[in-house]
Amino acid sequence: PGIIWARVEQGLDQALAEAAVSSDDIAVVTKCVDELASVLSLLGSGWRVKVFGGMSNGFAWRGSALHTICCKDATSWKRGEPRPSLHTLLDTASTLLTANSNFDVVEEVRQARLPSVRLRFARSLEVDLC
Repeated sequence: PGIIWARVEQGLDQALAEAAVSSDDIAVVTKCVDELASVLSLLGSGWRVKVFGGMSNGFAWRGSALHTICCKDATSWKRGEPRPSLHTLLDTASTLLTANSNFDVVEEVRQARLPSVRLRFARSLEVDLC
């Protein structure tokens, strides 16, 4: 019985090591977030990109999608400044991202409670932008 459990543990350790996010994967994620932030800064002052989900909390696996949200800090809004609708932001963000050769717009999810854009960065990393 001890030998069997040792083999099971060894197999699990090997499978976990193979599924772990590599330093190369992290470098691609970092480059993607930087480029996404640069593109979306064209929306105007105060707009930022935040990462959430597995890539932000350390629970991502190799091949996991990058989950991001585009937001503007509450303190960045000027009194009386009109706030764009989510669909207007989605349209503008899609247009900006389409113009960038590192991003492919795969799908726009417009009917969800929180509209989003599914992207592919550098032809490899799946990105969800809300």
